[in-house]
Amino acid sequence: MGKKRAKGVTFISIFYLCTGILLFYFFLYIAITQRTFNFVHLAFATVATILGYFILKLKNWARVIAIMWTIITIFIGLLLIITEKINPIIPVTRTIPHLIIMYYLTRPKVKEQFK
Repeated sequence: MGKKRAKGVTFISIFYLCTGILLFYFFLYIAITQRTFNFVHLAFATVATILGYFILKLKNWARVIAIMWTIITIFIGLLLIITEKINPIIPVTRTIPHLIIMYYLTRPKVKEQFK
């Protein structure tokens, strides 16, 4: 019998899978309508999808990369708030889920599931 997976881990993996799929289609739409393509966008979509799948499989390396990903995302969000002349609500709303994910994935009971 496989490892027992917490509902929070399942939710996070679904979050990453949906994010990856939505990003892929969003960037595909941009590539078609604006006739531009950016490999960075494709990389973000791919990483999010891979993280979602392997977090679902309880791979510890995926948990570690997800934590690093959230740190980078939080840093970028804070950087956007400080440097850009945009509404801070947008970066904050994108940063909050990543703070929650980082907090959850670093809890001892959750870390234990990935061993």
